[in-house]
Amino acid sequence: MSGDLKHALEMTGLATAEELIDIAKVGLSLMNAIDTFIKAPSLIEGWSPADDPAEIVGDLYNLFEESINCHKADLDRLRVAEEKLQKAAEAVAYLLNRSKRDEKLYYQIGFGTESFRLLTGAHAAFTGEDVKTVEKRYGA
Repeated sequence: MSGDLKHALEMTGLATAEELIDIAKVGLSLMNAIDTFIKAPSLIEGWSPADDPAEIVGDLYNLFEESINCHKADLDRLRVAEEKLQKAAEAVAYLLNRSKRDEKLYYQIGFGTESFRLLTGAHAAFTGEDVKTVEKRYGA
């Protein structure tokens, strides 16, 4: 065994040249992958390690955690918005149903009024129905 090989094995804590070759292949593969992905538009575009290319593992984990936290915050905001939309949908449906039973209310928000157009359009958007179908159901 040459002095250089013995020194390399001691530095890496490996026992054989085969282990050293395997580790070198892993390192080369990692470097090639990093080189490929830092050139493409992505979260790691332009990334470079401070000291060790393996830093990308921690950096990617941190990016992943950051992304998860952003998505969780988005989901929380969407849940709140969904609750508000549900309440609005209930109010619209209530007004349309009530206007069919209350002549005075129908006069204010019934067929032919701007309120009717807005309410039936909103109800159609909430339910996924066609506006004409909703207008026909709640119209005169």
